[in-house]
Amino acid sequence: MPHTVRIADRRSAAKAVALAHAHEAQMALNALILAVSIALLLEAVWMHAT
Repeated sequence: MPHTVRIADRRSAAKAVALAHAHEAQMALNALILAVSIALLLEAVWMHAT
């Protein structure tokens, strides 16, 4: 029985790690999109100003 619990714990731990990595990837993607949006906005303002 303890062996089964250990496997379940390992599986849930792996799932938690995968979810954490997925969250990090989502945050990185959001940051990238935000940076690109700001860059495009600044470029548009610069083109309009000049």
